[in-house]
Amino acid sequence: MHRALTENARVLKAEHAHIVRMDALQYLTGNSQLFDVIFLDPPFGQGWLEKLLPQIARHLSDEGLLYVESEAPVSAPAGWEVLKQGKAGNVHYHLLKLADAA
Repeated sequence: MHRALTENARVLKAEHAHIVRMDALQYLTGNSQLFDVIFLDPPFGQGWLEKLLPQIARHLSDEGLLYVESEAPVSAPAGWEVLKQGKAGNVHYHLLKLADAA
């Protein structure tokens, strides 16, 4: 996903795109930056989504969106709203927004 995001940012001339490839918990606890869109593709079957959602909520702008991929469909976790979801091959994808920001 990192390579595709980097290439898309280049093609779209998205000069303000900030693409990070590192341990998400470490990154999120190490800064207070806000984002309009966060793309999350955690390792499947390891419970990362549950660990990351509380941290991610603090990093989304008022109208911020979270795109997340998983091995199974995700129900709206407490405090979140699923705006869209679907499946491509074996990957389930979701677009989430904080419920109180909806």
